Amino acid sequence: MPRTLRPARRALLPTALAVAVGACMIGGVSVAYGAESSQPTMQRAAYAAPAPTSFAPFLTADDADPLRSALSVAKDPNALTQAQAALDDATAAQQEVAASGVAVDGATTIDTAALSDGIAKLASIEANPALLTADPTDQTMADMGTVVAATADLRSRLQAAKDKKAAEEAAAAAAAAQAAAAAQAVSTTKSSGASASAPAVGPIMAGDPRAIGRELAASQYGWGEDQFACLNSLWQKESGWNPAAHNSSSGAYGIPQALPGSKMASAGADWQTNPATQITWGLGYIAGRYGTPCGAWGHSQSTGWY
Repeated sequence: MPRTLRPARRALLPTALAVAVGACMIGGVSVAYGAESSQPTMQRAAYAAPAPTSFAPFLTADDADPLRSALSVAKDPNALTQAQAALDDATAAQQEVAASGVAVDGATTIDTAALSDGIAKLASIEANPALLTADPTDQTMADMGTVVAATADLRSRLQAAKDKKAAEEAAAAAAAAQAAAAAQAVSTTKSSGASASAPAVGPIMAGDPRAIGRELAASQYGWGEDQFACLNSLWQKESGWNPAAHNSSSGAYGIPQALPGSKMASAGADWQTNPATQITWGLGYIAGRYGTPCGAWGHSQSTGWY
């Protein structure tokens, strides 16, 4: 190669190198500018994206089930009707007791507060099925069962009280009828002069009323000493065997403490003064209502009256 060309080659090399470095610098600035200017554009695109209109596509089946149960109505569509019927029946039972006029053992009211609260909750769900609340069906049905049981128990005790009252009234009527029949028989015997069939009370009437009672109990009802022992205890407690005994608070009168005393007129017009008349009526009352003096004495011991 001619010597004259070497300086020219050395002069061109720095120039080419400068051009290359410049190009690299320009390219780097361009890349940096492009990267820097693209980032705000991406952020603006993200902010402008609309929010999803529904989360349903993102819920799994397990996540969706509790939401559906919270938005659903009561599990038993008949629960409200059944609960209301139980509440109405409880109210009716309490009204029956109040109208019966009999003494019912135990409580005569039913606690329906919890059931009423459950009915109110069921009614709210029925009116607004989308109400976000727990389903009250199970608790309301449990409260309903308690009220139904209490209602049945109250009606059972009411019926028992009615039966008891009817039995007592029937026994009293039977005793009165028996006493009247006995008095009629004595009156008929006296009027016919058949003194042989009349109770042997003549010599005893002036004596101790207890002796009269023992005689009449044996002759008219066949009651022995065991029954007379009960009779003696009963009337000793009631009147002390005093024909003139009078209870000022109740109005009961005589040896058997008849209430009112005028009941004993069915056994004789002299019921106010004659021990035999009073005892005749009293024995008829005991036989008709309790069967025996011991039956009457047992009742008196347990209740305080006969």
